Amino acid sequence: MIPKNIYRAWQTQTFHKKVEKRIKKTIRINKEYSHVIFTEPQRDDFVYANFEGSITEAYQQLNNVVAKVDLWRYLIIYKHGGVYLDMDASIERPISTFISDDDQAVISAETNENLFLQWALFYKKEHPIIKFRLSKAEMLICLFDSQNIDSQKFCDIINRISQDTFDYKAEFINYISLLLPSLHISLYPEDYANILAFLRNRNLDHDSNLSNKLTEQVLISELGVKFMKEYLFYTNEKNYINNLDFLKKKEYLEKRYNLKLTNLKF
Repeated sequence: MIPKNIYRAWQTQTFHKKVEKRIKKTIRINKEYSHVIFTEPQRDDFVYANFEGSITEAYQQLNNVVAKVDLWRYLIIYKHGGVYLDMDASIERPISTFISDDDQAVISAETNENLFLQWALFYKKEHPIIKFRLSKAEMLICLFDSQNIDSQKFCDIINRISQDTFDYKAEFINYISLLLPSLHISLYPEDYANILAFLRNRNLDHDSNLSNKLTEQVLISELGVKFMKEYLFYTNEKNYINNLDFLKKKEYLEKRYNLKLTNLKF
């Protein structure tokens, strides 16, 4: 069952007349629903009171208020379940006309193919789709906001997903593989070893794509961005030149790269 709560986020409890009109209409046609608008201090209090660890770290690292609201909407729905609406969103008919008591989620497609509504969320408490989206957001922030991959945080996020169905696990592994490698983040050898050990112990190491991407990431971190840019350029067949200087440079880069790859211990 999807709880009869409607949540929104705004900076204050005062609104433009048009927005206020939409809110009043939503309340009027959904009298059985509670309607709560969270200001920024209230959103912060909610997150820190109900979550801990990498979730709150991810939330703290977001400096943009819009990005914080994007994460908060999933946290409030995951914790309590119910309905999230953007402030300028309007529902033209009672929610009870399209949600049944036994529904666990209502998902609506955007007009663009393969995209789904984010301005209106309808989910039961702790729904696995919301859990999955939260983990994706955590991982994205873990990889790109802190500028390094901390193995403990990385493994904690994967561990929560690995407890769910194979489909969620496979899609999440694929998601991480798409993010890596990056020239803008670092993976240190000890964290590399910890992550690979974790994947092996959870029977996730059969996914060679993720292991290969992690290997590429640690090589970037160890050899440096400048070296990797040169290596990728000289080893790209499209850039090949039958020239002695080019071939010597290519040979040097490949030798150093392969030596570092061979010396990675796990």
